Amino acid sequence: MQSDSQLTSQFNNSLSHQPDPRLEQMQAWLSQLPLLQDQAWLPLQVASADASFRRYFRLIRADHAQSFIVMDAPPGLEDMQPFVRWAQALSALDYQVPRIHAQDDHFGFLVLDDFGHTTFWQAVSQVQQDKDAVNRFYQQALLDLAQIQLNSFEQAQQVWPQSGLIMPYSAKKLAEEMSLFSDWLATKFCAQSWTASQQQAWSAVTESLTNRALAQPQVWVHRDYHSRNLMSLPTAADTKPILGVLDFQDAVLGPITYDAVSLIRDCYIDWPMAQQQAWLQQYYQRLLASELVQGGQLGLPDWQTFRQDFDWMGVQRHLKAAGIFARLYLRDGKEGYLTALPLTLGYLLQQVQAYPELAALEELVSPVMVYCEASPLCSLPSATGCNE
Repeated sequence: MQSDSQLTSQFNNSLSHQPDPRLEQMQAWLSQLPLLQDQAWLPLQVASADASFRRYFRLIRADHAQSFIVMDAPPGLEDMQPFVRWAQALSALDYQVPRIHAQDDHFGFLVLDDFGHTTFWQAVSQVQQDKDAVNRFYQQALLDLAQIQLNSFEQAQQVWPQSGLIMPYSAKKLAEEMSLFSDWLATKFCAQSWTASQQQAWSAVTESLTNRALAQPQVWVHRDYHSRNLMSLPTAADTKPILGVLDFQDAVLGPITYDAVSLIRDCYIDWPMAQQQAWLQQYYQRLLASELVQGGQLGLPDWQTFRQDFDWMGVQRHLKAAGIFARLYLRDGKEGYLTALPLTLGYLLQQVQAYPELAALEELVSPVMVYCEASPLCSLPSATGCNE
């Protein structure tokens, strides 16, 4: 057996010589874990970072026969308890989420299953010229989404709210999210100011978007179900994709179309409208055929209403996302997300031009699009084009 000092020495061979107290705490904690004893481990590698304050490291056994992901969620900046509770709840429903192998609530560390290196985005990008292969990925992702929404329906309506695990996607929250567009993108990033009449129009349209979202059937909502939060797990070449799900800690009880629009109108991948509609209809048909809908427990609207709900939900989602991208740059110094703005704003303009009730938004979104298209920050090399 390796001594604690030997394990500590392994983990201290880190990626950077810059002082990093959190990394040092993590290495000391890992060196004490029984899970890691009796094996030699390679130095920690950076696995990924996201739009939060969390960091992820990969820990690989020296013989490469096993690996884990180590999450760093600094207390005071990130509460890891929602992730822990949701991981347990979703795992109990046989949803493909990472298992937790070790945790330290005081320091904010978790050791998780390693779902590998290939995101859904990467997997789809590799096969984008093969329409059948792309379809298999999207059909599987939407099937998985429908399954968790249906399988969790009773818990989401009754059990999880009572335990405090899930909260409703409230009108206040929906409105606050849309205000990110006006506050961070239009005002702070683009330096635009709105007239009193424009402010009034904004308030009226965002209220309509909120009301339509709340009128939809309410189910479990991941809130960030897109190509960078799904992982393509190893499988035989001739079998259906197996997808792992990440970043589910902010789940709510909300509009049924929200996660579908996050995936189909992904801020990082652009697909032809006809393809988007085909995937949405397949998802709708899966819901429609379910016992919950057929038995009347889940009230699903007709296809035309569902499609319009999807479109309007996308406007709310993309106003929020566009604002977040600006905030990540201005507040957190993460400029890479700005390259997703042209596509995200394009989705917005497409929908506000399609619905007269949303037309007032065009006057507010179009100048932002013009500004972003002219900004070098928004035109850096980006992974947003699968619409060739």
